[in-house]
Amino acid sequence: MTLTLISEAHDGPVDTVPIGPAQLRDMRAVFATNSAIGVRAISAVDGSEWKTEHGSFDVLRKEYADIEPEPL
Repeated sequence: MTLTLISEAHDGPVDTVPIGPAQLRDMRAVFATNSAIGVRAISAVDGSEWKTEHGSFDVLRKEYADIEPEPL
């Protein structure tokens, strides 16, 4: 579900590839997501740091919040 949200919210192609700590230095923003936490900004990993406010997070959080819950 989250990959679908990212694809719909992003203007352009979305790739999913494994990356390591060395590639994180080049990222403008980093986040974690799952059904329990929604979209959570990550501020640092192995000496690389990012601001926890990024316009993409606002878009993703809104889209995430708008998902209709599924009955259990």
